[in-house]
Amino acid sequence: MGIKKAQLENEYIAYGRFYTLKYENGEKRLCRSLLEIFERKSIDSLKDTNKIDAVFIMMNPGSGKPMKIYTQQCKSISQIKTGELDKIQLVETDPDDTQYQVMRVMKKKAWKYVRIINLSDYRNPQSKSFYSMIRESVPYDNEFIHSIFSKERSQEINNIFIASDKFKLITAWGVNTKLHKLIKLALQNNKLIERVGYNKATYKRRKQFYYYHPLPRNSSKQILWLDEIIRKL
Repeated sequence: MGIKKAQLENEYIAYGRFYTLKYENGEKRLCRSLLEIFERKSIDSLKDTNKIDAVFIMMNPGSGKPMKIYTQQCKSISQIKTGELDKIQLVETDPDDTQYQVMRVMKKKAWKYVRIINLSDYRNPQSKSFYSMIRESVPYDNEFIHSIFSKERSQEINNIFIASDKFKLITAWGVNTKLHKLIKLALQNNKLIERVGYNKATYKRRKQFYYYHPLPRNSSKQILWLDEIIRKL
């Protein structure tokens, strides 16, 4: 993979916004709405600014978790609709392998500050289980409140995209068709028009918006993803 994890940890640091989503029927889901990665030596000048180099959009938060023991705030649907998530302090995060891939892109591009958001805030490192969570939540979350791209969270997503300079937008949410409703929701945001991604080659137009995830299971394909993204940037 080239740049080792230990080197990346020395050069970069990640912060995430974690919360628990509580539905009206009592169901609860562990979530993360935002992750920010900084070059360590630049964090003092960049933290709490909007001087971002890029925004990555992926499927959902995986195994990354707060670095220290942390009690997540519980938020209802009504609280999320009124922007309460933006008030939650970001905490230092133990990176997962996907975030290391993002750091490798940052290293190659000499980026100092990026943001990561997802089609869904649900934290789940297992794809099959995640797809089940999405399907099961439809009856009590038909507005897709678990997605930052929900129409009810428009101000929140606009705050994510604010930047003092032009930034790159990288789509890497995967190629599973079970995501089609969430992808359709995301693509309603005009910011995604100028997106960059390693898209899946297909003859069918309905699949033209599927972009490979940064961490396919095959290590050679992980290298290929890095090469393709760097080439397109």
